[in-house]
Amino acid sequence: MNMIPVILSTDESYWIPTCVTIASMFANAYEGTSYDVYIIYSGDVLLKIKRALAQIYTRVLGEHLVHFVEANDLKMAGIKDISVYQREAAFYRLYIADFLNKYKKCIYIDVDVVVQKDLSELFMQKLDGAYIGGVKDQCVQEEMQGINPMESMGIENIAGYINSGVMLLDLEKIREEKLVTKFVKAIDMRLPYEDQGILNYCCYGKIKHLPVKYNYFQYKMNTKINLQSVI
Repeated sequence: MNMIPVILSTDESYWIPTCVTIASMFANAYEGTSYDVYIIYSGDVLLKIKRALAQIYTRVLGEHLVHFVEANDLKMAGIKDISVYQREAAFYRLYIADFLNKYKKCIYIDVDVVVQKDLSELFMQKLDGAYIGGVKDQCVQEEMQGINPMESMGIENIAGYINSGVMLLDLEKIREEKLVTKFVKAIDMRLPYEDQGILNYCCYGKIKHLPVKYNYFQYKMNTKINLQSVI
């Protein structure tokens, strides 16, 4: 059995899309694939998600596990105040390596993603020493129009900037380099695109670019691709 750890983060505004993402993931898993899913959540969503998952389990095959991690358990409130940001739940991904210490690597997926195929291929991608792997963010490239707002912070080329909606994380390296502490310190820098900016800034030079099929934006995506290959 191929057990793949997958992390999602959600709140009261996104609990329904969370269930859609999980349902799409379970429905498209291969017979030998099982997902070990961790949902980091805040707000009054636990019972709602559990009820929805009970319905999902009756419609899919495979032995998948789902765990719930309350955001307060990550001790974020005592480290930084992130309530000033538009969506606090987006920052939960910064703490994954600290609480998921049973795994050496994992997949992170945003809850507005629909998974169309088994994630084994993505999980088996080699990071070649990088901390994280992700797809270049073409939407950001277009919005920036050649301007690099993080040049003064040491990021010389924003062309390699990735979207953090789907990532492969080397948890072991992130723990070894104590990057979670670096992520937290960067919150006060108010980088563009918030948590995504933090990950690109803190991991700069140690980011593996993955094929676009792993995080395909149909909206504003210039890259031509066979949609049947999209994962």
